[in-house]
Amino acid sequence: MSNERISLLSHIHEKVLFWNAKVLVSRIWHFRGGTDEGNIVHTDLVVLDQEGTHMYGQIPPEPSERLKDVLVEGNVYLMKGFMCKQAKQTYRAVDSPYMMQFTRFSTAIPQPGDEENFPYCTYDLLSFTDIPMPGPNTRRFLDVIGRITAVTDIVIVHSQYQPEPSETRTIVLEDQAGNEIKLVLWGARAREFEAEEVRIASQSGAVIAIFVGTLPKTYRGIKGLSGSSACRWYINEDLPEMNAFRASLPESLAAITANIPGEQAIVPAPVREPPVELSVQQLLALDPFNNLKKQFMVKVIITRMGSDNRWWFLSCRECHKTAYTAGRQYRCSDHGCSSVAADPSYCLCTFGSDDAAEAEFMFFDRAAKSDVGKPLMTLIYRKYPGFTSALDLPYIGGADVGLPVEISRLVTKKYRLVVSISTKSFQPASTQLSFQVGRIDETFKPELASFGFGGASSSAGSSGIAVPIPTSFAAGSSTLVDLPPDEMNTPISAFRGKGQASMPKTPSKSPCPKSARRKLVLDLYKSRDEELSGSAPELATQTGDVVPPGNVVQPASMPNVSQENEAAATENSNSLLPDPSKTKRANIPAKGAGTPKKARQ
Repeated sequence: MSNERISLLSHIHEKVLFWNAKVLVSRIWHFRGGTDEGNIVHTDLVVLDQEGTHMYGQIPPEPSERLKDVLVEGNVYLMKGFMCKQAKQTYRAVDSPYMMQFTRFSTAIPQPGDEENFPYCTYDLLSFTDIPMPGPNTRRFLDVIGRITAVTDIVIVHSQYQPEPSETRTIVLEDQAGNEIKLVLWGARAREFEAEEVRIASQSGAVIAIFVGTLPKTYRGIKGLSGSSACRWYINEDLPEMNAFRASLPESLAAITANIPGEQAIVPAPVREPPVELSVQQLLALDPFNNLKKQFMVKVIITRMGSDNRWWFLSCRECHKTAYTAGRQYRCSDHGCSSVAADPSYCLCTFGSDDAAEAEFMFFDRAAKSDVGKPLMTLIYRKYPGFTSALDLPYIGGADVGLPVEISRLVTKKYRLVVSISTKSFQPASTQLSFQVGRIDETFKPELASFGFGGASSSAGSSGIAVPIPTSFAAGSSTLVDLPPDEMNTPISAFRGKGQASMPKTPSKSPCPKSARRKLVLDLYKSRDEELSGSAPELATQTGDVVPPGNVVQPASMPNVSQENEAAATENSNSLLPDPSKTKRANIPAKGAGTPKKARQ
């Protein structure tokens, strides 16, 4: 491809190294590693070309800092020098076989005045009944449409996985069949939502909204949605799906309420006491009955892994305890739980010391993922490249020995952990207290030891650093276990003779037509009858543009394990973090009253 040639997104493929494309930035958000502040880990964006083809893109840290003030939602850019890669297996913002991968050589040149020639949004709507239960291998973000019936004020929530309290706002959506689902906005998204103006708009007619970039969540068995930095919304837009939704509603509808009864809210509002920092010896001396629900902080070095090399288990979807296989279904180890579904989940048994004492610290799914740095299924896919479905895992379960290198590297790392007493401490075989890690408060940089030994190589001597050679390990220890190449990449065909699944090569397109320009949430000068009469004739010509919802892949299941496990915490928290300084064209409809944009002539 010529260095100056501009290509459509539908023509981009992996056989060419670098590409140029003229696109509109529909969404953009920054991931900062689990906090609202700090350095950008990577920037994510969704772009659209003039044909309406969409694609996800990712920008690494260095160019993210350079482009964070250049890229603005709703503006058109000439993206030059980006690479084409296979799309991510999990957390896809849009459904496309490829993604844009920026490098430090990639550039984005603004193209002002071209916005009218591009569609501004893309979505793949999913019905409320088809929303999956949350799992560790979430395939994609979810897009939904509904009528807003209730909006809460800001509620402060302090999750055990976050160092600081977070602001939340709960929105109740109702579909055409009367089904309700609650969406919780977190952090900056909760602050940006114009709740009062949406309530005022509901007094003159129904408020229809499309929310994109949400994730499925549960709280106390109630299924809902969560929206953080990847979430956007379009309210009372001139879009085919919204027009059809509005036309199906009855004439008289109640205005939006200002709050939700406490028991119906999907998010609790606890604010936890700050954890007290103790030594390992002080932790082991705690009374478990008086301190079972309390959190503590401890500074430790991970000295070894558990003797059984456990790093994942089968987690019940309802209570998160260990589940077992029962024919084609699963059975929870808690006989009081009726769930027959389970998902794979991290379970890392480690031992940490502060030089005075040693204790057991269990890392479960959320804490383990933040430490390892990769989702569990990413390690499964890499270790078994031919893995295509949950039915394959029983064939590899018995041969799945040894720890992945990402987990083995935890040994010798130094952390400040927020922990609580684990119920594992009450098991008959327990000889001392065991602790569950809620979150990692701080990871310390490695300290270089100044040990010396005989027969050092000249290269070691010239560097001024002497490397200690371990001569023995504790019995049952799995310290620094690296898998041999044949075990790290064992093909699934060795167990079941099954190849890699094929993937379609045609990116899907935005259902948003170019000519559809934005309306405002508030239009107090129009009656509801005028809106219905204006949109009804349009439906007959626009129904062909509606894109049906795509298939949602349910979370995969995992093989059986024999030991009981702790109940993992189920509080919701924001996983992706926004950049409050950026401007969002996508959220203009949620702003206040003003002059609506003219339709393109």
